[in-house]
Amino acid sequence: MTKKILALLLCALMLVSLAACQQKDVTAAPAPAGEDGEGTALDTTLPAFTLGDITVNVGELKSSFDTVMSYMSYYGVEPPTTDEEITEYVGMLVDDLLGSYVLPWKAKELGIEISDEEKAQALAEMEELIADYTSDYLDAARQELGEEASEADVADAARKMLEEDIESYFGYGFDKWRSDMLEQFEQQAMAKKLQDQFTAQVTVTDEEAQQWFEEQLKEQKETYDADYAAFKADYEAYRTGEEAAAPLYTPEGFAKVQVVSFELSQEAKDTLAANEAEIKELEAEFGQLALTNGDSRRQAAIRTRYAELLKENEALMSDNRQAAAQLRQEALAGGALTELIAAYADEAGLVSLWNFDAADPKQDGTSLLYTLGQDGDYPEALWLAAIALKEGEVTEVIEDGNTLYVLRRLEDLPAQEAAFADVKDQVTAAALADKQQTEWEAIQADWLQEARNAAQFFEENYANLGK
Repeated sequence: MTKKILALLLCALMLVSLAACQQKDVTAAPAPAGEDGEGTALDTTLPAFTLGDITVNVGELKSSFDTVMSYMSYYGVEPPTTDEEITEYVGMLVDDLLGSYVLPWKAKELGIEISDEEKAQALAEMEELIADYTSDYLDAARQELGEEASEADVADAARKMLEEDIESYFGYGFDKWRSDMLEQFEQQAMAKKLQDQFTAQVTVTDEEAQQWFEEQLKEQKETYDADYAAFKADYEAYRTGEEAAAPLYTPEGFAKVQVVSFELSQEAKDTLAANEAEIKELEAEFGQLALTNGDSRRQAAIRTRYAELLKENEALMSDNRQAAAQLRQEALAGGALTELIAAYADEAGLVSLWNFDAADPKQDGTSLLYTLGQDGDYPEALWLAAIALKEGEVTEVIEDGNTLYVLRRLEDLPAQEAAFADVKDQVTAAALADKQQTEWEAIQADWLQEARNAAQFFEENYANLGK
């Protein structure tokens, strides 16, 4: 299995719950009958279970079982061998399949459907996903067609490669795969609509918000005081919008900084590494010759080559050293790094201001530095230079391996605890989101139990699966 196909399968499994959870039209043509195990008859056209007007046949269950066994084999996991173990796995898969139909079943029961507009949105999202898949084949298509091929021809070839890989792995046509994927996107839209309708009824009181605040504050204090990286991660998640609520507790020892890094191209790194390896060999050889009063001509040749390599290495780093020194001088003169960086960035993107994207206000070029102990996100030399700075000061050019750094220290974060009154709206929204998620998970568990009770299982039809 190629990595490409594995990636496609993983995504398909995520969307279709082990590649077997499409909601079928009960009037559709049945899957062909087959055999399972060592000649044990297994009629894949028979129903495995029914839930309302949804029928899942043995063929779908077998497909799910085969997929799981394939994955276990691929990842070196010991598959079930005894009848008891196999029966247990099959039971889990039946429950997974049933679970995948709970929301469609409940939505129909509650009369919830998606509109034509929502179906069009699902189609657009599905096509965007396929386009993303296709883009991963563009390089291979270009290589196959040659540089003279048009962009349109390359895109067509990439799409054909994708379709052939999907058909080869799944064993059925791309159109069917696409249709199944679209159905899943529509079901996701319907599930979201069902979830929104349910969670819209959930509310939190001021007392619940206060309790949530106190519990979170206590937990954050314990976590952040024990692990500075946990605070940095949560702070960054809030800063970039991944989390709606800011940390309620800020421990001591954090400063905002800006870091510019200058890196060599990969070609230059490879050359430097080769030169350094040769230098070590020359040093060893020269030492041996010097100890034994060996070949004087060879010693002279080694000295010459050694000097050449050092000069070449210095030249490889020279441009970056000059650029870093110039940027530092401009920063000392008051230049904003977010503005200066554009003048030094090259096409390869080897000069960068950490956490900065001119097109994204959230990526404003600031980072957190932990000052009370070595911060693992920073080379030691850079960290040592940074903690010696005062607010607004700039480091010397710091060289760590093949990378150069210039860091400006900004303001320290004050150690503090938030007051509930100051963050009430934010906390209330976060508490509501938590409660909505908790109650949504709880109602889904209730609905799954309802489905188990309402479903009719035909265990005799799949009793021999995998045996």
